[in-house]
Amino acid sequence: MRVGVVGAGIAAGWFVDLLRRSGDAECVAVLRAPGGDRAEAGARLGVRALDDADAFYGLGLDAVVVTSPSGLHAEHASTALEHGCHVLVEKPITITGAAGERLVALAHQRDLRLGVVFQRRADPVFRHVAAAIHGGAIGTVVAVGLTLPYHRDDAYYASAAWRGTWALDGGGVLMNQGIHLLDVLVWWFGDPDDVRAFAATQARAVEVEDTAAVALRFGPGPAAGALGTVLATTASSPGHPHALDVLGTRGSLRLEGERVVRWDVAGAPPPNASETADGGARDPRATDTTNHGRVLADFLVALREGREPLVDGREALRSLALVERVYRAAGLR
Repeated sequence: MRVGVVGAGIAAGWFVDLLRRSGDAECVAVLRAPGGDRAEAGARLGVRALDDADAFYGLGLDAVVVTSPSGLHAEHASTALEHGCHVLVEKPITITGAAGERLVALAHQRDLRLGVVFQRRADPVFRHVAAAIHGGAIGTVVAVGLTLPYHRDDAYYASAAWRGTWALDGGGVLMNQGIHLLDVLVWWFGDPDDVRAFAATQARAVEVEDTAAVALRFGPGPAAGALGTVLATTASSPGHPHALDVLGTRGSLRLEGERVVRWDVAGAPPPNASETADGGARDPRATDTTNHGRVLADFLVALREGREPLVDGREALRSLALVERVYRAAGLR
């Protein structure tokens, strides 16, 4: 299967490497922004680098992985779909729900697959916890608490002009870093029916929020009526892995990073030890890509089997909708 990658940054490197190791697909080329150093990108990524979209799509691609800045996801994914390519997009699917809906509709019209990278959906530990919650092992979920004490310094935002901007980052700690864990919340507990929030830019010279405090009440679903909190920042020093507490009438549990550190659930066995290292709390380059590989492998199998991928475009709109609701509640939108 011939696959191209749009973008030439950190995430592009992950997927070029994963495709190289996949065994049933090849990365044909990367498409970087016009005017950049193609030779440098090609040497760094170890694959042909182009900056002309017509030449890129003229290579006979079956699928495209979009790793460009979030604000360009809608444009780049729609271009790939219009060229007849299946698309896997790094999170978020787009930076507005309206643009995401158009992308989902286009994929449906063209009978093409649209997948989104929310890698914890593929993690055995997170899937084990999901099964315990949905199977009723912890009883009625009464409360959920998510803390995300990440660190991104000034050099991180200065490393690329799009970082920390509404137009191309789409938001701050919630849209960029936190949306992964917000996706876990809607996956495990359903969509909130009430959202209250505060958000602020506390420590960095950026347009978007670097800190947010959110109160949730979950609607119909696995945790109907449960109350939740989200406290997220990229201004915490030195930065630590996220933590997630789930409290139920028959049991409770706590995750820190990618592992369960407390499992008081009599009705279900604990998950096996995590295979994934904690990373990314202080430096996105330290992200463990094991689960990215699982998402990519599932996407390639989905194309061969003609089924939807693990997280399709419609499902990915749920966490984006939650971010937008938080921003409206906090007065940012």
